[in-house]
Amino acid sequence: MITLSLSPGQRLGWAAWHAGARGVAFGCWGLALALLLAAFLLVPAGMTRLGCEGDRTVLRAPWRLWLAVRSRLRAYVWGGM
Repeated sequence: MITLSLSPGQRLGWAAWHAGARGVAFGCWGLALALLLAAFLLVPAGMTRLGCEGDRTVLRAPWRLWLAVRSRLRAYVWGGM
């Protein structure tokens, strides 16, 4: 499902690449990659919060998950250093 939602960005990137607009192509691919990484981080966090804590706000306001994901990601990345 995630790859289907990102395929328009990939196709638009390929079309721009073949049209000679290299900057637009890299922009489309970068946006698709950023959305894919956000989906891999936010979907498990939302399912955990909904399933374990019963917090239904993730269904109405999923952007609130980014604060929890960001703090845990920061602790994971910088905790080992």
